Amino acid sequence: MGTALGKEIGIDLGTTTTIVSYTGKKNGKLKQLKYEGDKLIPSVLYFHSKSEWDIGTTAISGMELHPLAGVANFKSHLADSEYRYEVTAENGDHFYLKPRKAAEMFLRKVIVGMETQLLKEFGALGGTIERAVITVPAKFSLAAKDVTKRVAKDCGLDAKLTKEPTAAATYYLHSYNEFDRPGAVILVYDFGGGTFDVSVVQRQQDSFKEIATGGDNALGGNLLTERIVAYLIERIEEYYAVSFPEEADDLEGEELKAYQENMVEIRRKANIMKEDLSDVSEAERDLYLLIDGKQQTFEAFLSREEFEDLIRADIDRTVTIVQHTLQKAAAKGIDHIDTVVMAGGSSNVPLARKALQEQLPHLAIDPATNATFLISCGAALLAERVEKLDEIALITNTQIGTKAKEGLVFNKFQMLIAENTPLPASGSQTFVLDRDDQREYKIAYYEYDVDNHPGMTRTDQDGMEEVEVLTVALPPGLKKNDTEIEVCFDMQSDGSLEITAVTKDKTGTVISDNNLQIKRESDWE
Repeated sequence: MGTALGKEIGIDLGTTTTIVSYTGKKNGKLKQLKYEGDKLIPSVLYFHSKSEWDIGTTAISGMELHPLAGVANFKSHLADSEYRYEVTAENGDHFYLKPRKAAEMFLRKVIVGMETQLLKEFGALGGTIERAVITVPAKFSLAAKDVTKRVAKDCGLDAKLTKEPTAAATYYLHSYNEFDRPGAVILVYDFGGGTFDVSVVQRQQDSFKEIATGGDNALGGNLLTERIVAYLIERIEEYYAVSFPEEADDLEGEELKAYQENMVEIRRKANIMKEDLSDVSEAERDLYLLIDGKQQTFEAFLSREEFEDLIRADIDRTVTIVQHTLQKAAAKGIDHIDTVVMAGGSSNVPLARKALQEQLPHLAIDPATNATFLISCGAALLAERVEKLDEIALITNTQIGTKAKEGLVFNKFQMLIAENTPLPASGSQTFVLDRDDQREYKIAYYEYDVDNHPGMTRTDQDGMEEVEVLTVALPPGLKKNDTEIEVCFDMQSDGSLEITAVTKDKTGTVISDNNLQIKRESDWE
């Protein structure tokens, strides 16, 4: 897509909100795509039918009347091959949709909007997208990164990935000359809609080096919204003397429909109240509910003080992760932080800055940066200078490994690439056949979040995530005792993984080279 005269864009593909940045024509300053007049594009789809859909604020408006026609939070489930959205479109079409397909459908609309804006601003010679940089959370799984790259490719987009804190640091270092000196150290506190990441980066001559990282893929603004949801449900149950089921598995028919519509309304208004409380001390919203077959209007109220009580443990968790990351940086010789940059929409929650400053008073938090647009602006800068991506010295933040047998344990985790390893990095493992004349060999590989789940040793424990199952195709006639398969895992400088497999005999002679197959399922059901 695009020509040599096309433009470069940065995409902060967020769990709850997406932002696209590029350099404008008039003054050469970074600006954002206005999709339907908004710089913040809600990461939501709304289906008029199975083949016709809207995104953004229009999608949210549509869900007010037809909540079951909407799909949201697809980014949180990109790595889950079993996850399905059940959708009933506005026209009654009923279907199931995978998160990957939802992401592709959303991104296609964003690209059309971006190209329309570029054509208006630059004309035909500059109205196409030449390349893009898409940001992902620092703790994003390998599977989710792979899906994101495939989604961009399926949309015809020449895109590279970079970590969200990397993009934030890029923009900050570009904008503030006082930190342009080699050796300056920045801590990026990235609190997004679905995840929390923290990175310590050090300025180098032409780029920067990642010193230490931390984070939690389950800790983000959505979790804060769920705290309000639980609070509101409790108030609603008390007021109407009803009980909301914890799950909808046992519901059906009109009862199920009412429950689903009520939960969509409660979550939507809870999220609005959360955003309101970043600016005001009290939030009030009317919730339109169906209670015992009757339409009811519940007047919801929440003060900032009550909200902070609900989320204090979650905010304290982010500070604990920062402290742990600082300890890792100190072990690598970093004894000071020049400034803290807060990025991601959830960093606008006042308690986040307050708790960070109270518990880590020695840190200087920069007051000037716009946390909301920081990441997409940094991505746009990297898209313009895509060669700089290879100069940024990143590290791994999880362990990569396979399943091994040890004694009576058949699912021992065999680490091949350790966490905090400078990229690029590689590891390999040799496998032997199970029987003579075996025609294929299946190899599952895993990603282990050792920071949040230390001490795990088996692939079925917490913190272990199966990324994919590789199938090595084998020629006929191989003997079990004379054959071995060497699989190499090469993690690239951008954190993506390339895998090769070579089948050899005992003398080292190559029998077959890189006959890897990966089965992927359809996105529709």
